[in-house]
Amino acid sequence: MSAAALTSMRRASESDSVERITGATRSDTAASVARRILDTSEAGGATVIIANGWSPADIGVAAALSARTPRSAVAYTTCGALPDATQRLLRDYRPARVLIVGGEAAVEPGAVSQMSNAVPGAIIERVSGATRTATAAGVARRFLGPHLAAPADELTIIVANG
Repeated sequence: MSAAALTSMRRASESDSVERITGATRSDTAASVARRILDTSEAGGATVIIANGWSPADIGVAAALSARTPRSAVAYTTCGALPDATQRLLRDYRPARVLIVGGEAAVEPGAVSQMSNAVPGAIIERVSGATRTATAAGVARRFLGPHLAAPADELTIIVANG
């Protein structure tokens, strides 16, 4: 994001509180954002939602899930290995639960094993489907389910091109 875009955002929001959070890699940046979101005084009760940082569809699903999950943040992984920044985030915050968005093609068992080693005792769950749309639908059904029983005029479903 350019400096001009940042200036435009500050002007549009009429606030100086717009700030840039960066890292050397996308995984570092995601971990930096997660650290800003999670409360350090309450280590152990958070949920960290992990998505393949190179899969825009899974990142979008993870972000939507985090928006609806109290005390949660999104962190990134690569397909086969958990980046150092994500491992440090898990060790530092000791989340009670780690939710993986995507199947084994997106997050291989080796990366999941590294998650288990970083946070022994945490509940590690994977939500996946045969396709990216099935993964998104599975997350909606599993974690946003109570709202699906709402009357049709009170229910909003957002569909995006995956």
